[in-house]
Amino acid sequence: MSNLRSWVNSFIVLLQKTYQLTKVPPRSIARNVLLLAMITDNELSDEVLSKIWNSFFNFFLEESHSFLITQCQTLVEVSESITAWNNSKYSKFIRMCNVNTLSELRCHWERYVQAGQLSSTGKEQLKETVMSGIETTKNIRHEGSNLYPCRSAGPYFLKSTEPASQVFQHYWKTGITSPNPQDVSAATLVNPTFVYSLHWGQGPVYPAGTL
Repeated sequence: MSNLRSWVNSFIVLLQKTYQLTKVPPRSIARNVLLLAMITDNELSDEVLSKIWNSFFNFFLEESHSFLITQCQTLVEVSESITAWNNSKYSKFIRMCNVNTLSELRCHWERYVQAGQLSSTGKEQLKETVMSGIETTKNIRHEGSNLYPCRSAGPYFLKSTEPASQVFQHYWKTGITSPNPQDVSAATLVNPTFVYSLHWGQGPVYPAGTL
């Protein structure tokens, strides 16, 4: 879990500054604010860190799904108005530029909640749509190796190419980062944050992977 904690700590650094919500698509800002809310609202145990990781990176979720929806509901409640937001704990480190910005973000959080409230049939149809999109992306963009994450390996760049490509292929085959077969089987619910976001078809932790 040390690598996961390092990842979380890198985002906590953002809390030291005012979050500037400009020149970034609302769909990306909505996910980023959601991430920061998850970090600040929970004790960061290994279990919670795993749920945060899954919620931000995996196409399909298990019990992390209810964790994600609950957090979205909290954000919907405190974003009813700019006054409500400014009176919330989040305003201490996330400033909204104007009412329009807040309204755009709230619209996305509401969509995430609504996607989680679909009927069983609706959820299955949504999953089929997402899987179709994943397959299309694989066919168009996934030829050869994915070397983007290998840059972080430094002098071990060449040795990292094979495992990085294996992780990349696994992610786009299963929709999750974990190699554990039990985790793959358990992840049956669509992550609603990806339904309204644009994925560039990169690996799960590529910096510009999701917009």
